[in-house]
Amino acid sequence: MVVIVLAWLGSFLFPHPAEQLVHGDTLDLETVEVRAFPWEKYSLGYKVNTLGEEEIGAFQGQALSELLQRRTGIFVREYGAGMLATLNMRGTAAGHNAVFWNGLPINSPSLGQMDFSLLTVGSCDAIRVQYGGSGALFGTDAIGGSIHLGSQPSFAQGHKVKVRAAHGSFGLWQNQVEHSYSNQKFFSHTRAYINRSANNFPYRNLGKAGTPVERQEHASVHTRGLVQDLAWNVGANTQVSSSFWYHFTDREILPVMGSNTRDVQEDANVRWVADLRHFRDQVQYNLKLGYVEDDQVFNLSTSNITRQYFIGAEAEWQATEKMHGKSGARLTHIVGELSTYYKEEQRLELYHSHLFHLGKSIEGAINLRQMVVDGEFVPFTPSLGLEWGFFDKETHNLTLKGAASKNFKVPTLNDRFWSPGGNPDLLPEKSLSAEMGVVQKGKRGAFNWEAEVNYYHMLVDQWIVWLPGESFWTPVNIRKVRNQGIESSFSSEFSFSKWDLSADINYSYVQARIAGDQEDAGRSIGNQLPYTPFHKGNSYLSAKRGPFSSWANYTFVGDRYVGTDNSTQVNAFALLDAGINYTWTMKAFATCRLGIQVNNFFDNDYQVLRLRPMPGRNYQINITIDL
Repeated sequence: MVVIVLAWLGSFLFPHPAEQLVHGDTLDLETVEVRAFPWEKYSLGYKVNTLGEEEIGAFQGQALSELLQRRTGIFVREYGAGMLATLNMRGTAAGHNAVFWNGLPINSPSLGQMDFSLLTVGSCDAIRVQYGGSGALFGTDAIGGSIHLGSQPSFAQGHKVKVRAAHGSFGLWQNQVEHSYSNQKFFSHTRAYINRSANNFPYRNLGKAGTPVERQEHASVHTRGLVQDLAWNVGANTQVSSSFWYHFTDREILPVMGSNTRDVQEDANVRWVADLRHFRDQVQYNLKLGYVEDDQVFNLSTSNITRQYFIGAEAEWQATEKMHGKSGARLTHIVGELSTYYKEEQRLELYHSHLFHLGKSIEGAINLRQMVVDGEFVPFTPSLGLEWGFFDKETHNLTLKGAASKNFKVPTLNDRFWSPGGNPDLLPEKSLSAEMGVVQKGKRGAFNWEAEVNYYHMLVDQWIVWLPGESFWTPVNIRKVRNQGIESSFSSEFSFSKWDLSADINYSYVQARIAGDQEDAGRSIGNQLPYTPFHKGNSYLSAKRGPFSSWANYTFVGDRYVGTDNSTQVNAFALLDAGINYTWTMKAFATCRLGIQVNNFFDNDYQVLRLRPMPGRNYQINITIDL
């Protein structure tokens, strides 16, 4: 109701007929090219969430962690605004989620995880989230799920320019400029961005006597980056593409309440990928080259650099209308130049996927993968997924789906070689997981909806934990964790008169309980893992009427325990964000959009992690110009 009222008021306060958005007597619609990620057809049985143009546009300039926290059922562990942010997918650890950019794995091989505050939403065109163990499809780290960022070339579009800017509370400035050009054979898309935030918000300091209200003084964040996408159609059957991404972040590390630390950190990330695709009859060949470099400098002195070199090849074919297959190999050379060690490592992966149909309504996918690390075989990882469309009518259909998989995570370079403390004898973490769900889609007149409910169960064994020794900490394989839960989602669209309404709702219930731990003699058995909320939910409502649109986003995160003894917890919190947008044209050559939004509308005092302050109510003005 709030969303509808905002849009209704806007249409009267700023009268501007919708017809002015259309020139002449006809409406020219641009050609839309729809492309699926190559792996999606082999993800049958899994829950996959696609974040499209609307979600990406609403979070332009912000970190990917903000988008995932507010628009999905995933809980993001944020160490403060703009600070380190990692995922908790289905109750797994930060390193149990694989991250890909244009098909290239970009998790740090030294840390084994991704800091999602370093991934800017405006650097990609599409974001897809696959929930659940998918090691057979993607390799190491994909125990809890995987995140896929991608660029999508569009040909024959001519010149396009887009300028985005945002200004908000606490010294927030976000700026991005884009230019693209394409004809029938060539595509180029350039994006440059500069973002900064002083993060000098007031907060109640629980680390001092009397909990005085203070203003944060050491938490500024500066980022800048450049993304260049290129593609060529070489003849009728061959395409060459290349993408380059440079990102730099300079930030003051927000201190824990009561602390006076003044740490700073610089992160420089270079990513490049090139693909050669050739289409011949019913076969597609793909050769991929890639390079990823991560350079982290702590307190302007300690530098840790990792480099990854990739070469991969695969062939995908269609034997019959109901039978598809894909086989490939990827070779990765890793170089780690860390402050306490130097290490080179070779990884070879062989994989095969097979898509099949059983009758008219059942289809399935088998995925197989074998990785070899420096000549040593890691666990073989198979998976099986099935989907059964058991009720299919023109206005209503139901699909039952399920998947089972074996997954693994190779110990990180730091786990094995950090000096002192590294343990080169660590075994890969491994898991067995299964899930099942039902998807309902329907349409009645102008009302469309899709609902999905999934149940999953997972057992993670040989979980690596760092423990104190006589002189230093060292990692060991000692923990077993049992994860299970329910994920549900609902999305709908409805049109009436001049209104367009939409709603998206997500809810997840997670149990991540310690099933075995050799260190504490069973004292934590049955307890929830630290910083894993049982409940996480969000809802998004939007209303559009002519050139006006409004939206409201509600996020709820339940209580989280601080330690494995479950004796101390961080309280639940809820956030309401809302905004209104106005779109108009300028002399038939530019489309402009002005937006005003309020974040944390009720000024709630909350923490995502204990003693890490988060900002209260804040405001933001956004403007986008398309030429």
